[in-house]
Amino acid sequence: MGLMGNTNKVIAVATVPNLEAVIKLARLPMGSKVAVVARTKQFMDRLNALLEKAAINHLDLVLMQSDDPKDIRQQIAAYRVVIASEERERLVNQVIADQQEVITFYYEIDRGSLNQVMMKLVSQAL
Repeated sequence: MGLMGNTNKVIAVATVPNLEAVIKLARLPMGSKVAVVARTKQFMDRLNALLEKAAINHLDLVLMQSDDPKDIRQQIAAYRVVIASEERERLVNQVIADQQEVITFYYEIDRGSLNQVMMKLVSQAL
């Protein structure tokens, strides 16, 4: 039996970018060079689209996709701020220097969708 019992219904949910990460990015000084450590270029494309929508267009982002911790350490060494995709957070935290800031960027279920799922789960349990 699955999470929703014997039902085969699907609940659609909306996701939103983590607000804390967006605020940290917006507060960075004009022209800041920021390393982006992610698995795919699509992550960078989505991040750029989001930042453009939020009028956060004052950053110089550079994508780094290596799986090798030594490569990542060398690539991010010149950057004060590093954006890590959620799946790369652990790797980045292993190689980051003390004076560098890591901003983990991820999407989360928005509050309305979360409430909808919770209500559905409660109604299924009764």
